[in-house]
Amino acid sequence: MSNIIEFPQPAVENEVELVEYIFTNDKTNPYPQQILHLLYDSVFKNLVGIMQAKHRTTGDVHTLLVGLEKAEEGSINTYPLARILSLEEQNEYLAPDGKGGFPDVSGD
Repeated sequence: MSNIIEFPQPAVENEVELVEYIFTNDKTNPYPQQILHLLYDSVFKNLVGIMQAKHRTTGDVHTLLVGLEKAEEGSINTYPLARILSLEEQNEYLAPDGKGGFPDVSGD
């Protein structure tokens, strides 16, 4: 497929210890951990990629994290997992403090 650029990387010889970093105020919600496990599992199976995709409505091009599904005929189907935020968008989010709040530590 001409729209795919592959960059093979050397194999990792030693297993990597998985440390889960989950930042949330709701420690009873299993969803974030499940999503993180799915992502890690997909990465280690080479089933995650990056796509520069055009938004249907706005026409803007965004960077997406995509899951890969290898089809029988050798092609690769993709499905979006997440949109990578621009530098401007990153400043619009506040991290949870683990106690129910979202403090603004930027000084704004």
